[in-house]
Amino acid sequence: PETNPDYAEWPVEFGAPVDEQGNPQIFGDQTLWCTFTDAYDSNRWFNSSPPLKAEIHLTVWGWQEIDNVVFLHWDIINMSENEWRDAYVGIFVDPDVGDAQDDLVGSDSTLNMVYCYESTIREFEKTLQTIGYQFLATPTQPSPEDTAVTFRGMKPGYKNVPASSPLIFKHGPWEWSENVFYPGDKNVNILIYDRLNCLDKNGNPMIDPETGKVSRWGFSGDPITSSGWLDPVPHDRRMLIAAGPFDLAPLDTNGVTLAIIPVQSDKRLSCIFNLKQQAAALTSAFKSEAGIYIPRILASVEDSVVSFPVEMINTNEIIKIELTLVY
Repeated sequence: PETNPDYAEWPVEFGAPVDEQGNPQIFGDQTLWCTFTDAYDSNRWFNSSPPLKAEIHLTVWGWQEIDNVVFLHWDIINMSENEWRDAYVGIFVDPDVGDAQDDLVGSDSTLNMVYCYESTIREFEKTLQTIGYQFLATPTQPSPEDTAVTFRGMKPGYKNVPASSPLIFKHGPWEWSENVFYPGDKNVNILIYDRLNCLDKNGNPMIDPETGKVSRWGFSGDPITSSGWLDPVPHDRRMLIAAGPFDLAPLDTNGVTLAIIPVQSDKRLSCIFNLKQQAAALTSAFKSEAGIYIPRILASVEDSVVSFPVEMINTNEIIKIELTLVY
């Protein structure tokens, strides 16, 4: 605090988070914070839709104990005079894992995650990569019998709105291609909103070709077992994970929390397995108010001893810990 100008000049006047003593609120081992708005549209060349007058507060943090994982939380404030009805949020990603031209993408509804992985073209390489974008908490809506998971703890009387993974391509088919906007394009807001709601440019829903049924999770199959709906063509890919609908009254705030999880391995499918193990552990840890982090470990029949770390993160007043081992 004595030598850090970011700490000394913490922008409380713009809404930067503070603790009970009014000091900068630090999450993890390092915290970044910024705010932005869409209220000023004079310099927005590529999106001519009317501003929502949304004010966004973004908090980014990480722990040394959870190597390479980046956590992000967006507080979304309705600064307009109008209620937002059936709103959606979405995170759009151009992942470019390894060589951008031979990527594949997938989704996992059980983990609220989209991910990008390398195709078999690069299996000869010594190091392969996969990256996942996982919702740890989606926006909330009132629901008297439920309890929602939020950035600031459990929230009784609310529920988290569902997540989805709409298809999005850089290259065909045209109906699901990414939206390239030009000045004066009057359909921008409609195209964005429809895609967040898992609809193509013609307003049609996603169809899982394996089942013939409407789906809200694109490429939801399992690459490890080569089953279900898989991305068939390695290419320069895009990803989108969305959540909604929710309503937001003027001056009210809602939020969404996300983890970015990069994984490396010497085997392509091991990357995906390890990514999902990490995501499952993060889901459990985020719901734990005690801040316990235990990664899931896969034991091989050749292993005579299996060990796993139990990390205690951001803890204050823990008196007792009980662990259950299931084998």
